[in-house]
Amino acid sequence: MEKDFTKPDAPAEETAQTVGAALADDTSEQTPDTAAESSDTEIITPDAAEAPDAAETPDAAETPDEAQASAGDADDEADGAVVCRRKPKKATVVTALLVAAALIAVSDVSFLAGKRQGRKEAGVLQNAGEPATAAAEQEAVDETGAAGEPETAEEPGTANDTETEPSAPAETEAPQEGTSQEPAPIVQKFDGVFVYGNAAYEYYRFSQAAADSYAAAINTAAEKLKGKATVYDMLIPTSTGIALDRKVREEISDDQKKAIAYIEGSLSPDVKRVSIYDALMEHRDEYLYFRTDHHWTGLAAYYAYREFCAVKGIDPVELEDCKKQTFDNFLGTFYNETRGNPALGKTPDYVDTYTPPGNYEMDIPNLGVVDAPMIYDESNASSGVKYGAFICGDNAITEIEDTEKKTGETCLIIKESFGNALVPVVAGSYKTTYVMDYRYYTGDLVSLVEEKGIDDVIFANNVSMARAQVLIDQLIQRIGS
Repeated sequence: MEKDFTKPDAPAEETAQTVGAALADDTSEQTPDTAAESSDTEIITPDAAEAPDAAETPDAAETPDEAQASAGDADDEADGAVVCRRKPKKATVVTALLVAAALIAVSDVSFLAGKRQGRKEAGVLQNAGEPATAAAEQEAVDETGAAGEPETAEEPGTANDTETEPSAPAETEAPQEGTSQEPAPIVQKFDGVFVYGNAAYEYYRFSQAAADSYAAAINTAAEKLKGKATVYDMLIPTSTGIALDRKVREEISDDQKKAIAYIEGSLSPDVKRVSIYDALMEHRDEYLYFRTDHHWTGLAAYYAYREFCAVKGIDPVELEDCKKQTFDNFLGTFYNETRGNPALGKTPDYVDTYTPPGNYEMDIPNLGVVDAPMIYDESNASSGVKYGAFICGDNAITEIEDTEKKTGETCLIIKESFGNALVPVVAGSYKTTYVMDYRYYTGDLVSLVEEKGIDDVIFANNVSMARAQVLIDQLIQRIGS
């Protein structure tokens, strides 16, 4: 594989200093160890319902893997990432530990800072306990990330309410912004995240201005790459849009299906739309989203991959042909953000990964990692970082090659952390797969496509990312105007 990538985004020292400054500026998050001491939890009942704390942008929508992991968890994840390096020298291990820990901490801080920035842009950042104004709610945008029903102690992610598939809206119809109300069922509210039963979710609010900006960015990419590569766009619903009880979802969240349809209806004919909402809804009683974390599962990503293959016109790798690995005892970002909520802690998640047949070698240039496994063994990792099993977490650029394929196409997946679970199954359909995390990569899209001879460019981001202007602006920087 070619190893001619640009050097890492920032030296370890500079990155660590940035991380330290950002952490010093952020004092609102608590680790599970401090949960018992917290008195911020607000119990919402029908008689005392308030408007949700509106927009928490990047997280569920775009947050990095372990966006809200504590500093201790970040160190644990760094240890895991470094193990990917083959036969390192002792001094190299120390350096890599510092770099990996700094990068993961940046990922965590990026999530927190992005949430705050997005809420500022929506005009809803307020003091704890201060209700959002009507104008703020109108611009607010949030997301979700888990599944489950009240008092269910069975498989994570299941939802047992019967749901009739909603009719498809007109593609250009925009959902009304911030019109949903608090639900009648009792929920526990934690500054933009709420617990319903034994699962946590994030509020979702549609922003037409951000949606238009996202669609314009994808259209620009397609225009710049016309004749060079085929552009696909996949918007991923969060658990609020799929797994949350229908009645609660209708009262507490804007309509994600309409939001996705609006954005897809705004895309140019040069963009191939990969619509996955209906496919996920058909499987909503399966384990598609975590209870304790904002991401989707490997199984949900596989169903999305099948929809991509249908649009591209190729046969997908069958699920039963993939190697399955399971990493138990996962307590993700929602568990941290809800300060170790007992309902979540009693029913931890597990991470299932699926690797298609082949021999995959993965390089992560910004970490100096070569020949790493595409699925990293997180069996002994701390409970908060197990989503990092997918492609070793978030990195500026990653290259995966199936050495068993003598020929084949090359693709580029442009993503935030939701895309991590999609990469392994998509890689089964290509000779070489590049993965760009637009939040950390510093090069430009067109140059990368031309340099690497990329055939397909796949934008894979969750729907909450498309209402977070701070993240869309980062994507625009990679695409160019």
